[in-house]
Amino acid sequence: MRATDDSGAVLNAEFEVEADGDHLALVVKSAGGRVTGSPHGRNHQYNPALELLLHRLRERGAVLEAAW
Repeated sequence: MRATDDSGAVLNAEFEVEADGDHLALVVKSAGGRVTGSPHGRNHQYNPALELLLHRLRERGAVLEAAW
C-alpha cells in the first residue's frame, strides 16, 4: 500500500499492515536504490510517510510497543 497525505497526494513509500500475535505491525518498506525510469530512489518519501502514518495512529489512540 501507499499512504495518501491530507492534500490527496500519494506518497512514494510502500507499507504493509501485518498480524503480529494479538497485535498489528506496521511495516514500512526500506528506501534507497535506483528505480529504472525514475529520477527518485525507491520509496524516497519514506520519512514523510512514516511521520504521517504514526500521526494517524496516534490520532486513533494506538500504542507503539516496539520499533525496529
